[in-house]
Amino acid sequence: LENKEESAADQFTGLWPRIKEYVEHYMYRDTPSGVHKASVEEILTATGYRLDFTNLIPEMGMVFHNMSRYREGVAFCREALELFRWDGRTADELKAEVGEMLAEMGEVGESDAWFEEWLKSDPGNGSCANAYAFCHQSRGDLERARRIIETAEPARSTDEPAYENYCLRAESVYRECGETELADRYKAELEEIQARRKKEIPWWEEKTKP
Repeated sequence: LENKEESAADQFTGLWPRIKEYVEHYMYRDTPSGVHKASVEEILTATGYRLDFTNLIPEMGMVFHNMSRYREGVAFCREALELFRWDGRTADELKAEVGEMLAEMGEVGESDAWFEEWLKSDPGNGSCANAYAFCHQSRGDLERARRIIETAEPARSTDEPAYENYCLRAESVYRECGETELADRYKAELEEIQARRKKEIPWWEEKTKP
């Protein structure tokens, strides 16, 4: 698996300059208010579903992370965030990767600044709180992780994956802090989310699940 990820990272790194050139040359439009950037969804439909960046771009960020190629990964994720117009929360995975890889490189101050700016522009983003708290929890700074969980709690929207990410981290942090009651509260919320999702799965998908 490691060799496959290494090979995928090398191949994609070689293709990335051509991808950027294609997107900027063929998919950008000049408008009175400035350059209109293409979203990954627009590229998917415009290329007859041949270029599916919706999942590929975030997955490549994870590959760089998994291979400990942090500096390359941070540069790639930042370029991807700049290259496309990201709708809604589809960029959350890339933003989380940037913050986590900066922390892995020992750039803790830059990592914290990245997450703080993210929360400033998108308060209550559960995916941000999850990744931000994780960076401090993994270094043993439970007090800081706990403060992040407490100050960045998103709205309780059980139909949103970002809130599920928040609940996962909140349960883990409170459990490690020895605060069982709070940990159990978020565990219950997770179970409610998962039960609701299971009810929404079509029967034909349910039957094909391993």
